[in-house]
Amino acid sequence: MKTNNTMTDAAGKEVPVKYVPKYDRERDTAVRRVCAAWEAQRKRLEAVMGDTIDIMEKLTVAREKATGAKIADKGNVSFTSFDGNIKIEICQRYEIKADERVKEAQRLMIEWATGLVREEEGDTRRVLLALIQEAFCATASGSLPYAKIASLLRYEFKAEEWNRAVNLLRDSIQTNIGKRYVVVSRRKSREHDYERVKLDVADCWPEPKEE
Repeated sequence: MKTNNTMTDAAGKEVPVKYVPKYDRERDTAVRRVCAAWEAQRKRLEAVMGDTIDIMEKLTVAREKATGAKIADKGNVSFTSFDGNIKIEICQRYEIKADERVKEAQRLMIEWATGLVREEEGDTRRVLLALIQEAFCATASGSLPYAKIASLLRYEFKAEEWNRAVNLLRDSIQTNIGKRYVVVSRRKSREHDYERVKLDVADCWPEPKEE
């Protein structure tokens, strides 16, 4: 911290400015300048996010009035520009945690699917086995992939082993609502893919200057 006549050092002591080396004064000024700039941009982003959420909520109400159909309460909503080249999405992230019964459910599903592959040697059965194996691969945070687990639970097979495994899986899991996030994407035309508008400082690193 700096006043007109003193500066506070790292130990919390007030030091007269005239005794502070020139480099230390320059360093202090530069660091504070960068910090102030980042804090200002943070406030701008918070304002942009608040404005975006407000706009999306108003569009949701307007669409429900226009179509007469209520949007499914899953936390996910998207809107596009009239030409379809700009897309804004609010996505709700879900996390699935499971207790020890998930291991038994995994074993039963894999055994059943493996038996089908051996008996019929069909590509569809092989795909099912791969989907089962992928669904039980936990993320870095220890949660199971929500979409893949949900897909498994939607499959309807008459086999007793499968239904026993599904019931075990349902009993073992607990779904937690995670963070919501906004995705803004744009494409040049219908022939192009959407590209996200990234608000990521790591993605804004300047190109090396040519010597």
